[in-house]
Amino acid sequence: MIEKLKQEMGEEDFYVMADDINHDRYSVSNYVEANNIEFIYIKDSDIFDTLLFANQKIHIESYFGYWIYKKGKIAKYFPDISEDEINKYFNISNPKYPKGQ
Repeated sequence: MIEKLKQEMGEEDFYVMADDINHDRYSVSNYVEANNIEFIYIKDSDIFDTLLFANQKIHIESYFGYWIYKKGKIAKYFPDISEDEINKYFNISNPKYPKGQ
């Protein structure tokens, strides 16, 4: 899969994209951690194709993006997620920010 993407995008563009994805994941994980939101990182090499929640069963079609879930709510998928979307879903009115931000 990686080699195919490199060929399709070109090596330099591939590494720019990979760097952007890693930075986004780092920022999101630091933000949710600062706000005491539990998170699980699922790598594309893991053998998962289904997410099970208390009230939902979801087939995973893409490992790029974010699934968020709070007990009593419907899980939501975001290909890219912002702090505002996290705050809205989890009803965070006074967000905390990671140190250094």
